[in-house]
Amino acid sequence: MMKADGCEPGVKTYDLLMGKLGSMNRVNKANTLFNEAKKRGMAVVAKEYVVDPWYAKKAKASKEKKKETLPEKMARKRRTLKQIRLSFVKPPMGRA
Repeated sequence: MMKADGCEPGVKTYDLLMGKLGSMNRVNKANTLFNEAKKRGMAVVAKEYVVDPWYAKKAKASKEKKKETLPEKMARKRRTLKQIRLSFVKPPMGRA
């Protein structure tokens, strides 16, 4: 967006963007920016960025997700349908 507006990013801008992308676990995009800065003749330094725990946990959870088996799916559907059916039933009126 900066380039489209005619603004040329400097060393600080590249460093900031690479740091943010590194913390979001988007290393490929950060490497692309690093290579672009080197090609333009900027004096950027490659660093090892610490990944934010929130993004690390999110990436780990998506890898560990397993496919639901048919019996598990049917049990989940049965529970959901039972809750829907019971939502239409009036609760019994107790004595006052």
